[in-house]
Amino acid sequence: MKKKVVINPEFEDLREFVEHVDKRMRKKKGKILHNKRNLVKKMKTNKRKLVVKSFGRIVLINKFAYSWLRDSKAKRAYDNAMLFLSLGINTPKPVAYVECFRFGLLVNSYFIAKYTKFEPISEVIYLSQEQQDEFVRDIAVFATKLHKHDIYHVDFNIENVLFKYKNGKFIFSLIDNNRMVRTKMPLTLGVKNFSRLHFPAPLLEKMVKEYIKINKGDEAVLWPLFEKYRRDFLNKDGLWRKVKRLWRKPYAEVKK
Repeated sequence: MKKKVVINPEFEDLREFVEHVDKRMRKKKGKILHNKRNLVKKMKTNKRKLVVKSFGRIVLINKFAYSWLRDSKAKRAYDNAMLFLSLGINTPKPVAYVECFRFGLLVNSYFIAKYTKFEPISEVIYLSQEQQDEFVRDIAVFATKLHKHDIYHVDFNIENVLFKYKNGKFIFSLIDNNRMVRTKMPLTLGVKNFSRLHFPAPLLEKMVKEYIKINKGDEAVLWPLFEKYRRDFLNKDGLWRKVKRLWRKPYAEVKK
């Protein structure tokens, strides 16, 4: 099997770990954080805590696409993380990515990043009302920062936006960055970016309206537009989940 290995120069001491990450992921080592379409593990080496993401099985047409026409998900995750950090947007520091080829076709790819102690924003619903109000303001400011940098994070959801609460302020971090688009971000597209957030309706409404307010948008126009985006997403998401269940199997660890 042929491999392409790209390592952040800051983590050159982890080269041996990175170059054999495919074998390490197949062993029963590390803590599984996610194991559905993709396998994500928390691992430790050289006294460093890492998160390794193995992108799940690749259908034949995508093997050709990722080999010849577009970047792999691992490469995009690495490059986008580097971009975010250069713009002052929090994301776990990228360590490396690895692409594995067989007969000239991509068969798997791995993205490795530093482990960070952030929680998914899904946990916000358990905070006090006062803290939730602070969260509403801070997440609207964070989304505005992304959009002013022409960043549309396609998977902007309650599991991929992380937070920690420090000194009376929410600090956010983005993960799962392989699906990101650089594009001009009018407010009509900005409100759409909130449509994947599965929060209770009253909380989500506060967030979107706060975003509209701080960007001096027209709530009478943008709020109904968001409601349409939300309905469209929920309808599409429900149908797509049913389709995926018919042909996708969880990415299980391969027994040694």
